[in-house]
Amino acid sequence: MPEPPSADGLLTRIAERDASALAELYDLMAPGLLALAREILSSPKDAAAVVEDVFLWLFKEAPALRQHDASPDPIGASVAAWLTLSTRAAALGRRRAGGRVPRGHGLERLHRAAAWLPKSQAIRLLDERRELLKKVMRQLPEHQIEVLSLAVLEGCSETEIATRLSEPLGQVRTESRAALRFLRHRLRAVLGEWTANI
Repeated sequence: MPEPPSADGLLTRIAERDASALAELYDLMAPGLLALAREILSSPKDAAAVVEDVFLWLFKEAPALRQHDASPDPIGASVAAWLTLSTRAAALGRRRAGGRVPRGHGLERLHRAAAWLPKSQAIRLLDERRELLKKVMRQLPEHQIEVLSLAVLEGCSETEIATRLSEPLGQVRTESRAALRFLRHRLRAVLGEWTANI
């Protein structure tokens, strides 16, 4: 039985204007992206519109990506990671814009982000070790999870989080930095790059 296509493998076909590859990528990624967009937007219709917009942008720009970088991985990072961050950004933008679809998925922005996005291999490892990753997340104190949720799912700044939680800004900064340090260290352990007792 042939191995199912990966998100990264489908990008080459999408760059060659293969609409069926876009449909395959949509089938592969859309359920998770819709779940993320629904966490941010209250309207399922708005969430679906955001995901559609991200895929349409990818289809439109894929040939330019291929011309810009002829390597097998023109995005320079996992397509899944890029789609996830693009969906989050578009959903937050739509919420801030009062339901309008924001424009701004630029090629330049995508390449700037690629330097710190996880690579395909890291995404595959994280997917294989999902239960371990969930265990790591459960180790965070509840308050730190709340702070990270406001930052990631609602796009709140540290100042906005402090206001929402009625806490001093310094405490919010301390909590968010402690959570990120913990996650960064444990993520390296999940990926097998660092030894830690999880």
